[in-house]
Amino acid sequence: MTKLQVAVDVGGTFIDVVVSDMETNETRIAKILHRRGGQGEDILHAVRALIEPSGGKLADLDTVVIGTTVVTNALLEHDLAKAALITTAGFRDVVEIARMSRASSFDVHKRRPAPLVPRALRLEAEERILSDGSVHIELNEEALREQIQVLKTEKVEAVAVSLLFSFLNASHEQRIAELLRESLNVPVSISSQVLPVFREYERTSTTIVNAATTPVMDKFIKGLDPIMFDGGPKIYIMGSDGGCMTMSEAQRTPVRCTLSGPAGGVIGALNLVRQLALGDALTFDVGGTSTDVALLHRGKSPLTDERRIGGYPVALPSVDVETVGSGGGSIAYIDRTGLLKVGPRSASSFPGP
Repeated sequence: MTKLQVAVDVGGTFIDVVVSDMETNETRIAKILHRRGGQGEDILHAVRALIEPSGGKLADLDTVVIGTTVVTNALLEHDLAKAALITTAGFRDVVEIARMSRASSFDVHKRRPAPLVPRALRLEAEERILSDGSVHIELNEEALREQIQVLKTEKVEAVAVSLLFSFLNASHEQRIAELLRESLNVPVSISSQVLPVFREYERTSTTIVNAATTPVMDKFIKGLDPIMFDGGPKIYIMGSDGGCMTMSEAQRTPVRCTLSGPAGGVIGALNLVRQLALGDALTFDVGGTSTDVALLHRGKSPLTDERRIGGYPVALPSVDVETVGSGGGSIAYIDRTGLLKVGPRSASSFPGP
């Protein structure tokens, strides 16, 4: 039986579906509007429309790989969950202090974006782990339970936990996560799982981004339910590094999908450049919400772990793509000073570009 491979690119405005027959090398393509929450039904409808005229059935589908810009767009448009941070006492302002570098060397009015977690929701845990991984101050669980009540009152939708030297000893972070899950029905991201490396600012920022986008990715994956039927295809989500991950991995660490959609465009362009022996090339991918540019050099797409999305560090390996919050469906408006601005808000598929 012929097995079909399906590639899907879910953007803020459109969904592109490609079905390939690996035996005949036949490829069919469809483009549909992205209905938020209804992407699974729409993908299934598009796949049926592509395969049924030639006698294909859903049972013929072998693998579905999905690239998506939902995490990227959520960061660019600040359409994120209300997140809180629990960190070591004395380090709540790490995300505010950052690297003490200017956002722009030439624009004196340029400012860094506000932290994703406001100071009132950045709470300090009484604990301390030293640089050799030993426990200097045990976790004060009684004080922590009081702080969790504050988060419950504030109705936070996600919590990030980033403690000093947790990449050497994760016991305190793991215990805090247990207490949070006992009391709050919200996703919890801990830095020792998201990014277990030194450099507090990048580690904390990446963990916060993961926490704030977890509900976004969870909602997106729930919208894929129609294509996850019994005996259905294997489904993977494309990662920022150009590889793939399982659905559960994407739900747990959506920060690894911040450049999921753009990475797919770069990897596809890279294969084309290699086939045609074009040498160095510049990719230019204009979507409804954002525009992505990448340089392909000597038949390779460089990876970087010094990435900023919407101004926020995401220190995980990703294809070296520059993303700006302006696409074909970006909304133009007049700001308070009377200047014309474009983006990062997008008209998405409704009302449409």
